[in-house]
Amino acid sequence: MARTATLTVELPSEITESLDRLAAATQRDRAALVVDAIANYVAQEGATAEQTEADRLAAKEKRNEVLREVLSEARRRSSAEAVDSDKRPTKEQRNAFLQAFYEKAKADPVPGMDAARSQDFLYGDDGLPG
Repeated sequence: MARTATLTVELPSEITESLDRLAAATQRDRAALVVDAIANYVAQEGATAEQTEADRLAAKEKRNEVLREVLSEARRRSSAEAVDSDKRPTKEQRNAFLQAFYEKAKADPVPGMDAARSQDFLYGDDGLPG
């Protein structure tokens, strides 16, 4: 036989009267009805607690999945930036390119007017707009 424990509970008189009427109608002992009621309550609340735990674990797994996606994207971007930084010229390469550009510009000037005299056509010989 299963072990039992004694539990003393104070109930309002309305509940006690309803329990007595139920016991008479079902022809069962009042204590048996209380045991069944408590057993049903514990089973129902236990199932609710398990469901709540399952919901909590599902929400946690969903949150973890989102975090995994964020980390994956961050890693992907980080590796893409590392590749892009390899393609960027170093400071020395940029300086060498600019120096070569300046040397070529000095050696091969664009034919035509000098920039200092480019707007002379706007003025007459007297220096006034003409």
